[in-house]
Amino acid sequence: MQSWRRIMVLRGAMKVYDQAAKTVPDNEKMSMYEIYIAFVFERSLCFLYFLQQAIESGLPDKDVKVMCMKYAELEKSLGEIDRARAIYNFRLNIFDPRSDADFWTKWHDFEVQHGNEDTIREMLRMKRLVSASYRPGLFILHLDLRT
Repeated sequence: MQSWRRIMVLRGAMKVYDQAAKTVPDNEKMSMYEIYIAFVFERSLCFLYFLQQAIESGLPDKDVKVMCMKYAELEKSLGEIDRARAIYNFRLNIFDPRSDADFWTKWHDFEVQHGNEDTIREMLRMKRLVSASYRPGLFILHLDLRT
């Protein structure tokens, strides 16, 4: 198939999956997104675009957390270290270091294994910023950690 036809077919399929994910009942959203994710990964498409669509459609934070951890691990297993790191960074502000220690431990272990001193330092800096945003009595208007 010519590359432009392939692109058009992929765009059409993505629109169908996107629409389906937005219209299914809330209790079926996670299942629909798992099907959508399989499509995305089979074609090596950009997971972060997909994840943003899931968030905008109203996927609950608890499900976004599951997706982030699951697919960061998948990217890592495929040797896509930069893509895995981007997933860890993408929505880290929903992971409270006090209650989501597993996320921060996995990210730390990931950076120790695949990163360097700078990436570990950056991960720890982000953890401190997120931790500060969850402190009781601390008023923060908006915390956008994506830079």
